[in-house]
Amino acid sequence: ILDQIRAKQLRSLEKFSNVTFGAICPISTLGRASGKKRIIDISVNILGPEDLIDAVGDALAAASAYLQHPCFLESGVRYINPHYFCFDEELADMRAHVGPAKTDPKSSQASEELSRLLDSLDCASTLPTNEGREIEHGLILTPLKRGTKVCSHQKDGVKFIMKREDSSFCHSAMLDIRDMARFFSNSPESCLGGIIADVMGLGKTLTSLAAIACSKPAALDFEMSLSSTSPMPTRATLIVATSHRTHLKPGALKTAIFHGDDRAKATEELSNYDIVLTTYPTLLADSKGRRVLQDIAWFRIVLDEAHYVRNHSTQRFKAIHSLQASRRWCLTGTPIQNSLDDLRSLLKFLRFQPFDGASFFDKHIVDPLREDPHTGFRNLRILLRTVCLRRGEAYLHLPPYETTEVKIALTPKEMELYRGILADCQQQFDDIVSKKSKASNYTILFTTTMKLRRLCNHGSIHVSSRDEALCEFCCGDSKETSTFLDGLETCPECSRALKTSNRKTLAPSMRQESSLSPAPSLSATGSPSRVSSPATPGPGDGLFGNSAKLSTVIQNVTSSLPGSKKYTYSIVFTAWRSTLDLLERMLTENGIQCRRIDGRVSISDRTERLKDFQFDPENSIPVLLLSIETGAVGLTLTAADRVHIVEPQWNPSVEQQAIGRALRIGQKRKVTIVKYIVQNTVEEVWL
Repeated sequence: ILDQIRAKQLRSLEKFSNVTFGAICPISTLGRASGKKRIIDISVNILGPEDLIDAVGDALAAASAYLQHPCFLESGVRYINPHYFCFDEELADMRAHVGPAKTDPKSSQASEELSRLLDSLDCASTLPTNEGREIEHGLILTPLKRGTKVCSHQKDGVKFIMKREDSSFCHSAMLDIRDMARFFSNSPESCLGGIIADVMGLGKTLTSLAAIACSKPAALDFEMSLSSTSPMPTRATLIVATSHRTHLKPGALKTAIFHGDDRAKATEELSNYDIVLTTYPTLLADSKGRRVLQDIAWFRIVLDEAHYVRNHSTQRFKAIHSLQASRRWCLTGTPIQNSLDDLRSLLKFLRFQPFDGASFFDKHIVDPLREDPHTGFRNLRILLRTVCLRRGEAYLHLPPYETTEVKIALTPKEMELYRGILADCQQQFDDIVSKKSKASNYTILFTTTMKLRRLCNHGSIHVSSRDEALCEFCCGDSKETSTFLDGLETCPECSRALKTSNRKTLAPSMRQESSLSPAPSLSATGSPSRVSSPATPGPGDGLFGNSAKLSTVIQNVTSSLPGSKKYTYSIVFTAWRSTLDLLERMLTENGIQCRRIDGRVSISDRTERLKDFQFDPENSIPVLLLSIETGAVGLTLTAADRVHIVEPQWNPSVEQQAIGRALRIGQKRKVTIVKYIVQNTVEEVWL
């Protein structure tokens, strides 16, 4: 799976039907087998007839891609590079340039130095040793639910927040930056706020809630000090998150939820709250509509999972950046994911002048790193130690955990269908070569991959008649591709939210039955054809859903339950809602209660279902079914000690987020992670 930029550049060649690609991965880059997914470097060779050299070179150049010398080339293959200047006589033999590229020591050194820098941003480097002790433990605990434990690192986090919201402290910190680095002569306006970059599981949200409780007097002063003209001042903290959860006692801090059709329609409706909760999609929608949130001067804004706004060119970022607030905070375990531009986006939201400007940031942060990765980190280190707090996994104190991979073989019937899909794919490529089809290579590969993945889960190809999921960035209007995206929350390639086109809507009472309808028939080549679904199951209908994989999942989930005095609680993650449908049905048939959450479950119902699972007093609900894109972020599910990942994910970090729901502070039992992979299929070879 390539990154989006390289994939787009290679797709610029899809118009050349007889141009192929070959991926080369040096053995030296693989290292020892660790059982974990990793990102590795590969080299892609572009192969084709010699008369297309100039056309291919022009197409790649137009896509801002420029060919380098290959690290490996099979014997007998002539090498010519349209982007490499050479004399005519040299064109006859360019194989002398073939070979592994020299490792860039600067790049490797920079990566290691960045990791060390992030690990150093703990309390010792960000808090004065003789200050910040005035926060009373009782003041933090007063608004929190009984039984909520505030750890010492979270108390230190509250102290850091209080310091970064003290204007005199922030002004002094900026003077220190100016004196140490000589970035600027004048002192810019102080930025009240910062970044909490603790690793996943350390309770960043609880830290921010405790800080809100400790700053109530300051919030009231802010509300009273401003005039009542537009924008309306409020003592409230706006928390923008991927989901809603709280550790607060009922009524301790007045909380409003700005979400759904019944959300506030005017600013006055939010005038008497301490906390307002909303989500990123709701905030974006409001910015294009009534602009209720934009017409309020907030005391504080907190972005949970702030890496969701790391791209400052998106509409989401622009909507959030336009909000007005006295204090701003970013909570994210990954402040730098792809590049330092991710960090600049966070600084831009924080209004951390002058580093929020592109030219200043590049000149004083990025350029020094390019020149010398060792000494160039000095400026970045000074900046981050001023504005960012990060604690690592050493603070988690987690019990041991183990990861198990369950390898599954397709049944003979499933293998027959699998081979049929591959044969159909080959036929489609043949049609392109013979000019019988105008479909793109990319669309065929993407659709085939999705078919194969769903077959591994379901044992057949199931085509829903309810709606079609569309990714306007990857698939355009390809009807066949959109059919096999149905049931996903996000596009598996670009991670953008999928749009749904309701082409045929069923009554709510029929939707469950429709999702469990028998598989469509398959032609000899494996192409699905729609069939009418009988109202009641008939002979052979059990194929859809009773796949080798899902049967194994159910067997593993149920094996530890009967006769056990202490239940094993399981979370089951999958990418498709249709897989959730099937698992829910199979658990019910086995007499096992479960709760289910996906993107279509309302906030209130989601909260109730989580309570049923997390705080089940009678051990009667041992299984929670979750859509991996919905449930992998922002939940604490320490009641579970088994995490089942039904299928490999395109993005390994999504799996880690899912595992982190159970493997976090508060977990007392050993956690077992079970990953299911179908042997000799796309799951084992491509993912």
